[in-house]
Amino acid sequence: INSLPVELLSYIFTLATHDCDSEEGHAFSPESVTLPTVLVSVNSHWREIALSIPTLWSTLSINLKALVRQHPNNTFSFNQQPFDQILNIITRSKHSSLDILIDAHDP
Repeated sequence: INSLPVELLSYIFTLATHDCDSEEGHAFSPESVTLPTVLVSVNSHWREIALSIPTLWSTLSINLKALVRQHPNNTFSFNQQPFDQILNIITRSKHSSLDILIDAHDP
């Protein structure tokens, strides 16, 4: 698969991460959020290609519960790791339009 032209592999990555099923009315699927991270983990060639495609990083899911940590004394603090991940995705998306899902439900 690494012998495929970069343009073709880029197109495959894009198709794999963007849900074309508009009948359900979803802007994106859960896979479109996690797949770019998987693609950059395969090998250095795939990482280079995936990082060069801003639209792969145009889908962002924010879980508010993961952003805020509640302590036993009922005080709250921010969890820095999700903020860093959000910033990485926004940076990688460059000037692409973003689809953002904010999950604010109570379990």
